[in-house]
Amino acid sequence: MGIKESYELFRIASKPYGFEILNFIYNSPKRFTDLKKICPNDKTLTIRLNDLKEARLITTRIEKIKDRDFIHYVLTETGVSILQSVQDYEAMHKVLMEERRK
Repeated sequence: MGIKESYELFRIASKPYGFEILNFIYNSPKRFTDLKKICPNDKTLTIRLNDLKEARLITTRIEKIKDRDFIHYVLTETGVSILQSVQDYEAMHKVLMEERRK
């Protein structure tokens, strides 16, 4: 992945609720109703999920629960990579800020 593509993915994930959604589904797939805890506005959530899906940061999969099919949102490898990059940056920033205080 080139720098230009990485920048574009960060730009998309940086939109309101983008990183919050990625972080929320990091450990396990979530349904739309679960994601409403992060973004209570249905229209905004739908738009953001579509943005993240178009950027291939998330994907959907169907899971059967008690004979019913439910759509779950899951991070892609690229989504995991972008999220880990942000977490690494935050950790590095924290260390640098602590060093400045000394």
